[in-house]
Amino acid sequence: MSMKKLWQNYTVETICLHCDKKFQCFVHNLRKGFGKYCSKACSNSAKPRGFQKGHGNLRNRRTPIPARSIIYYQRLHNWVEKHLGKPEKCWHCKKDGLVGRKIHWASKSRRYKWDLKDWLRLCAKCHAKYDG
Repeated sequence: MSMKKLWQNYTVETICLHCDKKFQCFVHNLRKGFGKYCSKACSNSAKPRGFQKGHGNLRNRRTPIPARSIIYYQRLHNWVEKHLGKPEKCWHCKKDGLVGRKIHWASKSRRYKWDLKDWLRLCAKCHAKYDG
């Protein structure tokens, strides 16, 4: 099966809202609310304020994290580990013998408090589900 035939199931022919030109757009982009314009030029001229600076390419967009917050996060986790020890058993699924990156300290309130009652031990899988 060629790549062209494979992607035909995922694309839809749509019409540009600005210039009425027909173009192919991915279905998942339409679900996200994109795919209204055939190009960035049409998008800019159709909107009253044009392209907003800072929007950038969504594929390469990253939220910058200040260095202070990373240092704070590491200090807090080191403090919790110093006082409560290294976790070996998940409090949710009860898996035992977990070490390294397979077991984490998770904040119950998700506010990263300097309170030992606010922390619980979760395996990586349960932590991902807990944080949602």
